[in-house]
Amino acid sequence: MKSNLEQTEIEAPYELPEGWKWMQQNEVCKLTDGEKRTGTEFPYLEVKYLRGKKEKDFVSTGKFIKAGTKVILVDGENSGEVFTVPEDGFMGSTFKALEISNVNENYLQYFIHTKKDLYRNNKKGSAIPHLDKKLFFTMPFPLPPTLAEQQCIVNRIESMFAKLDEAKEKAQNVVDGFEIRKAAILHKAFTGELTAKWRKENGVSDDSCKWV
Repeated sequence: MKSNLEQTEIEAPYELPEGWKWMQQNEVCKLTDGEKRTGTEFPYLEVKYLRGKKEKDFVSTGKFIKAGTKVILVDGENSGEVFTVPEDGFMGSTFKALEISNVNENYLQYFIHTKKDLYRNNKKGSAIPHLDKKLFFTMPFPLPPTLAEQQCIVNRIESMFAKLDEAKEKAQNVVDGFEIRKAAILHKAFTGELTAKWRKENGVSDDSCKWV
């Protein structure tokens, strides 16, 4: 799927595996406004609600999108960030819907995520910054030849991310218990537990230790 942007020869950022090819991002997605509806209440799918930072509001008119639609922030500081909406509703005013074709949707979303800093640092406008749509649509996009390989990549990403999240949680648990662990070590130090093995190896009887 192509936008009205002129197709130009793509300068390959790096070498791809055999069978893969470079294309412009506008060949696999375009930005849409959703379906205008009025008269029925639906959740207002704004960014704060999608981030879990506020309760849902209901409105009776807006741009309707279905659950599972991928939307991209086109206005604001975090322009370029992609969300998957969890339910039917009216799309927030700072979003556009991503209409995706000929590619695994999650594969495209993860690729867009790798460019988030680039999009944020190249926003248009001053008062309200906007996504640079020309930069977005002409972004070189690496396409594996089959949907099966794209899904395999998505599965590997999600598996490795899950392991990272698990490691992060374990590390946080260590940090959270830092003071408690220090106190326990000190308690063992001054109750003789830390040197119990040393006393045994050096023939020192516990009877020789006393409180003063």
